Amino acid sequence: MKTPILSTIPLLVALVAPAAAQDAPPPRDGPPPEVVERLERVRMERMQRALDLSDREIARLRERMEAHRAEMRSARMEQGAAMERLRATLRDEPVDQREVTRAMEDVERERERIRALRDRLRETIGGSLTPEKRAKLMLFNEQFDRRLRELVAGHRAPGFHRPPCPPGETGR
Repeated sequence: MKTPILSTIPLLVALVAPAAAQDAPPPRDGPPPEVVERLERVRMERMQRALDLSDREIARLRERMEAHRAEMRSARMEQGAAMERLRATLRDEPVDQREVTRAMEDVERERERIRALRDRLRETIGGSLTPEKRAKLMLFNEQFDRRLRELVAGHRAPGFHRPPCPPGETGR
């Protein structure tokens, strides 16, 4: 009697494993796209009110920001890949110092690309607004981002403060 039960265990594992794997959500970084879209819609609506922008002005800003968002998404993906290469380089034994240096340079290059994209967006948007509206935009963004950080922090478990991961670990 024990033999048939034991022989069915591998069969059950073979049948259940694919189903379990299908139920697992795919790994992702950041919020789902629909949340990001909704947040951007709210940001634009509030920005229009705070800066007293016309429908035409807000349409131009929205267009520029959407193009910027696509570029930023690509840059962040590249930065993430560079960070993963850096982690992998640190996991190698022995650690190749030249490879670590190259990997760090790649990460820094992607960080600089992101900074340049942000600067370019600021210049592009600023060029179409009066100094008063640029100042209001600066204050609006600071306040909106601060409030968003507060909301995100409020949704974490009480006392949840994750320490940084040791080198070579992803923390996921």
